[in-house]
Amino acid sequence: MYKNYIKNLSEKIMNVEIENIKDSVIFSNKDINQKNIKDVYEILSNITFECYDIKYKSIFEIDKFKEMNKYYNKLGFSVMIKKINKEDKYYNKTMNNFFNKIVFKNDPSWNLYFTINNKDNCNYMIIGGTNSPYNLNKNCDFNNLYSIIDMNYNDNLYKISFKLNQ
Repeated sequence: MYKNYIKNLSEKIMNVEIENIKDSVIFSNKDINQKNIKDVYEILSNITFECYDIKYKSIFEIDKFKEMNKYYNKLGFSVMIKKINKEDKYYNKTMNNFFNKIVFKNDPSWNLYFTINNKDNCNYMIIGGTNSPYNLNKNCDFNNLYSIIDMNYNDNLYKISFKLNQ
């Protein structure tokens, strides 16, 4: 049910011309506490990637992804993205402490994963991380949570985080 709600909301967002979307706030900073931090982050992750999938149905491209912020800003949040090359000194730390990982079916390194898990009707999946501060039951700040997109075929990692506009 939760996934259907996110899909329906995302379809409504993407089926309206950007200039016709009224500014709104899904979550504000005052809405977030230690009890719901995970839920808020997961909802924003799902909306973000469901909208991207509806608009592009393609493998992740950083320029297309950045373009999507015009929609997310109308909903009261921004998606921050940072490209990290595998040679970067922060690569291993980033790779080991993510909240979740987003993988795309049309990424050649993940295609078989979708087939094995009977997810052929999905274009992307969000896989939970095990070492994020939240998952290790450490007190954490919403602003320190992040997702990763690991593009094995081009040696890049993309670090995705959210900033609430209010």
